Amino acid sequence: MNAGAAGFAGAPVTKFVLATSISSSVIVQAAHGFHRRPPAYLHFFTQSFVFRHPGELACGTLLLYYFRLFERQRGSAKHGACTASTLAISYALQTAVSAAVSTVLPSGPYGWIFANFIPFTLDIPPAQRFTLFGVPMTDKAFVYLAGIQLLASHSWRSALAGGCGLLAGLAYQYNFLGLKRLKVPKPVMKWCSWAFGGLLGTSHPRQQALRPPQAGSSSQAAAPSQARQASAPALPAASPDAVQQLVAMGFDPSRAAVALQQSHNDVQTALTYLL
Repeated sequence: MNAGAAGFAGAPVTKFVLATSISSSVIVQAAHGFHRRPPAYLHFFTQSFVFRHPGELACGTLLLYYFRLFERQRGSAKHGACTASTLAISYALQTAVSAAVSTVLPSGPYGWIFANFIPFTLDIPPAQRFTLFGVPMTDKAFVYLAGIQLLASHSWRSALAGGCGLLAGLAYQYNFLGLKRLKVPKPVMKWCSWAFGGLLGTSHPRQQALRPPQAGSSSQAAAPSQARQASAPALPAASPDAVQQLVAMGFDPSRAAVALQQSHNDVQTALTYLL
């Protein structure tokens, strides 16, 4: 399924979370081979980021990478706050469930991964439809299959961990305690950009391609542009219903309108421009 431009353009928070999860998982798995365990004071970190088995790591990494599309929709400051809040809620729920059933739930970013399945189910339309053995399906089925595989990795214990993530996602989706108003403060974002440098560096090629012409351009640059516009077919006006559909997904109205014009009001094609 298409998640927009390849790489981490417009998704530095996802890049950091993914790099943290992969590196810490590899280190902890290697340490486990020497019968060493992380110290207790790192429990929140290990429970929220560290996959204990290579199969979980591979499947979880693919889902984390795919869900970068939500950061491109929300913006990094809002997405960072969403990441922190859903991880905290899911960790609290997992701790309570572990105490209730007297067992340890599997570690890893289950909470963050399955929290993303809520907006994925409610807000992302399918791009393709097909039939498999007479059963109508969409391309979203492949993402769901990856999620089911991760849920089944530790039987009912991983299902409980994923369920905590789904509850955290529902809390954010329906703005529990005003969670959607939270954003990472600009000084913190600037400090992270300075501290991590190239690790969080990213470009925004898609957004730049969709910017409308800026006022005050030079006459020398305007003449060739006008000549191209005269020879090119006129773009249709953006459909108000389609604009509202994209705005409901969290996109800016002006960018949504430009994307719809470029795609001749095809919502699926417009999504590929916006993402």
